[in-house]
Amino acid sequence: MDFILRFNRALAHQRHKDLSANHVDINEKPVLKLPLEMEKQMAEIYTRRIFYKFQDELWHSLVTMPQIVNENDTLKMYTVQSCPNGGVPRFREIPYDKVLDYASCNCKKFEREGIPCRHILAFLQFFGDIPLLNQCIMKKWTRAAKSQIIYDKEGLEISGKCSSMLTWRSKLFKLFSELVDNIMLNEEAAVIVNDALQSLVD
Repeated sequence: MDFILRFNRALAHQRHKDLSANHVDINEKPVLKLPLEMEKQMAEIYTRRIFYKFQDELWHSLVTMPQIVNENDTLKMYTVQSCPNGGVPRFREIPYDKVLDYASCNCKKFEREGIPCRHILAFLQFFGDIPLLNQCIMKKWTRAAKSQIIYDKEGLEISGKCSSMLTWRSKLFKLFSELVDNIMLNEEAAVIVNDALQSLVD
């Protein structure tokens, strides 16, 4: 019984954290540091928590400059030098496949965490202020991930309430937020709405 109570409390706490994070993603805009198209783009796509991790990588990418070291018919090899915390310089290799139009970095941050590393971001900015490529965006870290179609283990779409629950949650959060803002100036309306919502909870 004690385990069940603790488990239910932990589950409720996790749901509360998820709801709070959803509320922030829907209603609050992250603070931008740079006048870059890539930063504006990802502020709209990533969840708040992931965006700030991406923003940190983007910020550090400004002090690195890729240099091409060799090239053949199908491959260009770049190196990027960085000095983490002012320490010993590190060199990262970025092979660019001309045929596939794909670049990767040997630090493997994207493969581990799903966020493009500062070396790849420096490589992309080498070609100008361009939007982040789709191949560098991990869909599970986007705000749209929670409202996409859900599939079962056989690959069939789950329809009905299960698939739309998170979408409704986001819509209702936004609607309630607007409602609260509108009624705060009218005490009588606030009392009516409070009583109505309390009766639903009870």
